[in-house]
Amino acid sequence: MSSRIRNTFAEARKKNVRPNWLQVDIWECLCAHWQTDEYKRIQEVGKANRASEKGGSLHTGGRKTIIDHAQDMAEALNRTVYLDEVFEQTHIKKSSGWVDDRSRMTHIILSMSVYLLV
Repeated sequence: MSSRIRNTFAEARKKNVRPNWLQVDIWECLCAHWQTDEYKRIQEVGKANRASEKGGSLHTGGRKTIIDHAQDMAEALNRTVYLDEVFEQTHIKKSSGWVDDRSRMTHIILSMSVYLLV
């Protein structure tokens, strides 16, 4: 989901005001979803991650687990994938490179470790 849409929905949710372009029935479904325990739990996890003293764990993988990413990559590539490959896929932005310098450095260390073991 683009950040523009995400921000629009976040603002609508906080203000509890339906965007005029959104159908009423869809708005009602969204409001019901935002009240679920599961949504609130995910929201709290995200809040805690953003407040982490280490700056959280920035990645581009969304809610999908690293295991799921690895399995999808292995299936797409038709081979076993290495940890550094999965890390790279989940920590590089399409447009601007690494999500942060910490991720770049971690990848270097992972790459060295993986290839020393092979």
